[in-house]
Amino acid sequence: LNSQYCTNCIRTEEGYCKIQYKESTGQTPDTFSMAAAPTANAEASAGGCPVGFVYIPNLSSDGINALTIPASTESFISYQCGGAFGLDGSSVAMALTSVTKPFVVGVFTDTTTTLTAPATGFSLDYTQLPC
Repeated sequence: LNSQYCTNCIRTEEGYCKIQYKESTGQTPDTFSMAAAPTANAEASAGGCPVGFVYIPNLSSDGINALTIPASTESFISYQCGGAFGLDGSSVAMALTSVTKPFVVGVFTDTTTTLTAPATGFSLDYTQLPC
């Protein structure tokens, strides 16, 4: 769908201060593809997702410590697009965590790019983690 811009909030459960996201598993087609053309690799930089992205603020492996270089060119990832939910340039999906509250998942698609259905979209699982 073109021209989407929405944010979903997830209520923080008492005693939980982190949230971990990952691609849903066991589904066909692939559960994460936010790109105008098919691609296998993740794109995880603010400028690398011009036609559509999922926004989750300040993701890293534990939500507290920055990502390591050269695994990532950014300390924390907030934008996800491409063919995998993970680190920039990787085709391997991975679980990423945020401690930024409120817990939000934003979605953006631009107004002009024709996105290829059914290859465009995402399904994420999340788990709140205790403090």
